[in-house]
Amino acid sequence: MNKRWVIADIHGCANTLKVLVEEKIKLSKSDELYFLGDYIDRGPGSKEVIDYIWQLCKEGYLVKPLKGNHEDLLVNLYDKEKRSIRPFSFLYSNRNRKSWFAMGGKETLKSFQIHSPRQIPMEYIEWMRGLD
Repeated sequence: MNKRWVIADIHGCANTLKVLVEEKIKLSKSDELYFLGDYIDRGPGSKEVIDYIWQLCKEGYLVKPLKGNHEDLLVNLYDKEKRSIRPFSFLYSNRNRKSWFAMGGKETLKSFQIHSPRQIPMEYIEWMRGLD
C-alpha cells in the first residue's frame, strides 16, 4: 500500500528530518513524500537538508519539494545582490537582508560556511528557484 507523507517547515533541522524519514516514517520507494518548503534558516543544517532531499531524489524516492517563503526570500536576495553594480554594496544593510537575517538567514550562511548570500553555490539557488 502506497502512503503519502507531508513534511513542512524543516528550517535547517537536518538530523531531525533524517530521523523522521528513516526511523519514524520508514519511507519506501512506493511512498510519496511532499515537502512544503522552508528547508532553510533557523537550524544549523540548511545545506544538509537540501543535500538530503537531493539524495532521496537520486535514490529514486517519490519526492515532491515545494518552495517556501524562506527559499523565495533567499533567491530574491541573492538576485538583488548579484545584480548590484556598486562595489561592495552587498555588505550594506538593506531591508531584504535584515528580513532574511531576522528569519534565521545567518544560520543558513553558517551551514554553507560562507558570509554572504551571493556566495551560495549556484546549484542550490537554481534548485530553490525551480521549486513550485
